[in-house]
Amino acid sequence: MSQQKLRLQGRFASREMFINQLQWKSISSNDLTLHVKPLDGVDLLGEFAMDMQVDKEEIAPNEAVNMTVKITGEGNFDDIEPFKLTLPNATVFSDSPKVTTWMEGEKLKGEFVQKFAINAQKSFEISPLQLRFYHLSTKHIESVTTDAKIIKVLGKTVSSPSEKGVAEEEKIHTEMPIKWQFDIRSFAFGLGGATLVVLLVGVLYRFKKIKIIPRRIQQRDILQKLLKYQSQNEAVDCWIEKLEANLYRGGKHPINRKAIDTLLEDLV
Repeated sequence: MSQQKLRLQGRFASREMFINQLQWKSISSNDLTLHVKPLDGVDLLGEFAMDMQVDKEEIAPNEAVNMTVKITGEGNFDDIEPFKLTLPNATVFSDSPKVTTWMEGEKLKGEFVQKFAINAQKSFEISPLQLRFYHLSTKHIESVTTDAKIIKVLGKTVSSPSEKGVAEEEKIHTEMPIKWQFDIRSFAFGLGGATLVVLLVGVLYRFKKIKIIPRRIQQRDILQKLLKYQSQNEAVDCWIEKLEANLYRGGKHPINRKAIDTLLEDLV
């Protein structure tokens, strides 16, 4: 710290009797040098506790697991960096962390909450998360770590058929014997049903009455088709974001099935 100066004003007696004069006088402090040691690899000071929870440990293929990371204690919560979760063979979605701080006496208390949604078709493990900080009481760098979580995916994996699978399916259909039997009543009934379907589709297309896909399971199927082309097309990424919000974050975005089908046909 540099030298500090202070100017004072006071009355001092003059040689002439009964006369005082105002005069200024300066006093200075000594220099003080502070040596601050840098913290090795940490930006947080305080005392923290961390916990990681998942809403389920067994899921069906393509079902989402919701995970929450919570940090509590005292210190500079605003400097905590968001966690990044990378899982092979899984898709991870993360919200922005929510940080709340308040004063409790002379201590800055706080809470850090970050939520994740994880979608996978195979069992996976969430590795422990770690937070390092300088502990003000012990005067040492310490860390808190969460427990690892193993998520089991039960049931058959839902995936698009490969070229080999398609070829085998076509072969099976080709080898199946086809029996034809003409029945005038069945023919008339089938023709009437087909005509009704065509008219209904035409009316719906003309007046555009059906645009939103209400059923959750339908939106999940659409999401799985779009995930194959993620990060390859801006429109695909936009639809993926809306579907994920509807399925996992309570969103109510309208989903245009026709526009998505057209987009997928262009990508194939």
